[in-house]
Amino acid sequence: MSAVEFGGEIFIADRGNNRVVAWPANGRGKIGRLVAGSNPGSGLFDLYAPASCDVDRGRRILYVADTGNQRVMGYDISTTSKTGRGPLKGTVVCGGQGRGSSLSQFQCPIDLALDGDCIYVCDYGNHRVLRWELSSDGLSATCEAGQLVAGSPDGFSGHLATHLHHPCGIALDPVSKALYVAD
Repeated sequence: MSAVEFGGEIFIADRGNNRVVAWPANGRGKIGRLVAGSNPGSGLFDLYAPASCDVDRGRRILYVADTGNQRVMGYDISTTSKTGRGPLKGTVVCGGQGRGSSLSQFQCPIDLALDGDCIYVCDYGNHRVLRWELSSDGLSATCEAGQLVAGSPDGFSGHLATHLHHPCGIALDPVSKALYVAD
């Protein structure tokens, strides 16, 4: 499970229930609301085992690592009020080409991090981290294939210092711009 705070709410990727929910950050007993997903499917209203989420605060876009569907989804959270009932219709930002090892495919995207106009995706099954440049609205990538940042270009792990073996998390330092990978 992953969570991120934005606009007085905590957005939680609820992997077991195939959804993202938002709860008041102050914890005053209010009921949470459904933001995305709830059915284990592959449509634009569906998520399948979402593992993490993050928010682009400037664009007000919620990004979700939709692990079971091998894609990253984007949701314009400025289009709904805090009392609105979801799920929102999402957009495939990157991936969504089925499971595979090409630079346009994922094999279990498990975590993501944002840096201005780029999104970094931790691709657990392909032993790598990919970088995608985002369009001006943030709801799509500017190219079909991601750029290899760390790990294997072909989906294989190894024992060299340049290899990764099932990386499971990433974080970006906003000051130094250093990318940290949990391997």
